Formats: sequence, C-alpha cells, structure tokens
Amino acid sequence: MKKILSLITVLFVSNLVFAQSAKFIDETLKAETVTIGQMCYMAALTQELIPVTASETEAYNALFENAETVSSKIEKPANYATACSILAKAWNVKGGLFFTLSKKSPRYAFKQFKSDGIIHSNIDPNTFPTGQQVLTMYTNCEERYGTKTDNQADQFQGENE
Repeated sequence: MKKILSLITVLFVSNLVFAQSAKFIDETLKAETVTIGQMCYMAALTQELIPVTASETEAYNALFENAETVSSKIEKPANYATACSILAKAWNVKGGLFFTLSKKSPRYAFKQFKSDGIIHSNIDPNTFPTGQQVLTMYTNCEERYGTKTDNQADQFQGENE
C-alpha cells in the first residue's frame, strides 16, 4: 500500500511541478532528510523566481532577494517547522493573527499547516521529514492553496469587483 501511495504521490507531484527535472524529484524522493537548499529550490520554482536549470544556491539567493528565506546554510537539513515556513511563503498562505504578525515564522507556519491539514497533527516540528514526506506536503499545498496562477487570478478578480 505504501508503494502504491508513493507512486501516486510521485506521479501527481511530477505533473504539478511541470518545470522540475526528474533528477531533482528522484533525488528528493530518495533523501532521508531534505536540505534547506532543496526546499528553497521547490519554493523558488513554485514562485517562478528561477529557471529549472538553476542551482539550489541560486534558488536560495532568489528567495533571499524577496526576503523569503531562512537564515541557515543551504546544506543543513530542514525540519518540519522550517519546511512549513518556506512552503507557506511560496504559496503566500493567509493564516491566523499570530501567523500573520510573525511574518510566517516557522512555529506559526507549522501550526497553520497542521490546522489546514497539510501535515498530520501528531508530527513534532523539530523532526526532519524525508523527501517523500516533503513532496507529499508540496502536493497537499498545491491542492489546498492552488497554483500561483490561481492565486493571481483570485487577486485580479478581487480588484475588479
């Protein structure tokens, strides 16, 4: 059952992340822990800040220029709280009061993702997700918050009303 779920997740994510190379997805799926650089790469591609051929360093720098990155080394493993924070910024997630006031801090991003059902409620924020778990989070974010073009269309319609 786990293999079937993994296969479905991989196929779904590879269709959603149309610009990402198969090599990156394979590396991420096989990873026992995901690095800050890999998280930044996924976030920067989601926001269309970098081309597919960019490196993790270029992705980190692109997010840093937009003030959307964590102050950590790119080769350092990302825990759940950090991964949630990076993905929350990538999708420009709207959340509760403390989430908004803290500028999507890892603590409140983690809590927001738990309440939105992106991650399970029994996960510890300091544990390190595997590559498969991160891609599942990515897929859940895509389903819950939509694509970047969906968000832009919603903003455009709101301005016209």
